Amino acid sequence: MGEVIVGLKVMPESPETDMEKLKNDIRNAIPDGVKLRGLREKYIAFGLSAVDVTITMPDSAGGSENVEKALSKIPSVSSVEVVGTGLL
Repeated sequence: MGEVIVGLKVMPESPETDMEKLKNDIRNAIPDGVKLRGLREKYIAFGLSAVDVTITMPDSAGGSENVEKALSKIPSVSSVEVVGTGLL
């Protein structure tokens, strides 16, 4: 079994969301066995930014679903979207 790299876009609930706190909450919400490879704030429009998250994890059944669920539970998160995947 190999590893996959996954790119996620995490959208906050509003432009007033504290992005530093959100990034810290994302770091703390990553499940065991998943390696956080990068966090980058990306401007969207009208004062709204998203957080691009890059992770690596074992290639297993269910894929990144457990990570998406964990990040979706963060109170200030509006949505989590997989924007790319690939094998390492």
